[in-house]
Amino acid sequence: MEENPNPEVLALQNLVDLEKNYYPGRLIVTGMNKDGLHLVQLYAITGRSPETQNRRMTYLGKGEVRTEFADPSKNTGNPELLLYVAMSEKDGSYAVSNGKQTDDVRICGITSSGDVNQYGLLNPRFVGNWSYEDDDNHTSRIAAFCLLPKNGKPSMEMAILKKSPLNDDCEQFVYRFGSLVPGFGRFISTYSGENTKPLPAYSKDPLTLSLYGNIETLTQRYWDALTSPRLVSLAVKFINIETGESTVKIMNQYEKVG
Repeated sequence: MEENPNPEVLALQNLVDLEKNYYPGRLIVTGMNKDGLHLVQLYAITGRSPETQNRRMTYLGKGEVRTEFADPSKNTGNPELLLYVAMSEKDGSYAVSNGKQTDDVRICGITSSGDVNQYGLLNPRFVGNWSYEDDDNHTSRIAAFCLLPKNGKPSMEMAILKKSPLNDDCEQFVYRFGSLVPGFGRFISTYSGENTKPLPAYSKDPLTLSLYGNIETLTQRYWDALTSPRLVSLAVKFINIETGESTVKIMNQYEKVG
């Protein structure tokens, strides 16, 4: 539980801690930019093994961001876990996640009439169909959506699906937030950062981080904060609250081969 009453000090300390984090795995930050005019979604990939390092993100248009192999000839990992849509949007629902659950996350946000889905990420389409990943580290599935409903104010939810420390059950954590505060977002990741085997899952509530500047400066700030031998790719999406139109900025460690 974050207890510092000064959100700016709290956000700065959390950013410093993120800079020191050895290996957060995949991470999501979502919230509202300082100008109060844009929702923000950030997704970053870090990797240790050759398989997880051999990735980048690419923009496919219409708000969709997908992972791909930087060098397809060198892939030895599981494409089912490494290749997926990381960002998706439609009809006022904007989703981001670390796996193939992204479209289900988006669908859980908005009803067909454009209203907020009352179940959100508690919808069985998400929590009933998805669990942590089937890999050696039991990697958590993390997800978030931002909503621009036809009637109502912008909102967001986040979720973590992770392996129980007691058995093979999947523990489900869904976070619903009140009003979004300009200049601040919330952070979750797949791993806590310790370099042990298996990698321990992220175990905190979503942490506060700052969201200042335009898409160029904000992307660069987080790229600099995350830069290490393990940083692979970073995508940032700005969503215009008035029009619903989105802009995406991607930075990759590796160029596409072939």
